[in-house]
Amino acid sequence: MKQVNIVAISGNATRDGELSYTPSNMAILKFGVANNRSYKKGDEWVEETTFVDVVTFGSHAETMAKHVKKGMNVLVQGRVKEDRWESKEGQKRSKLNIVADCVMAFPKLPKAAEADQDDPF
Repeated sequence: MKQVNIVAISGNATRDGELSYTPSNMAILKFGVANNRSYKKGDEWVEETTFVDVVTFGSHAETMAKHVKKGMNVLVQGRVKEDRWESKEGQKRSKLNIVADCVMAFPKLPKAAEADQDDPF
């Protein structure tokens, strides 16, 4: 059976996009996304924030570097990738990232306008 690795997340950029280049001159853009979720636990509403690192490559990275700024609303679609390494102390470490195929950035809405928006999810 063929396996699927597709992910989409929306949230706020946690930092400006950081553009760099590989030795072969391929563009790499890295930034973070904070996704906020509210759910009811008993009679109380609980806020939960998930932080995710995102990386995208090539001409899309160069284009989005001009647009991804801290606090902006972003929509990211791509795949999950696990990076593995060993610390200086010899401990094995790993971290999940999103390798983005598509990134869209939108200006942050003022709080009053944000409250008026219908939540599509």
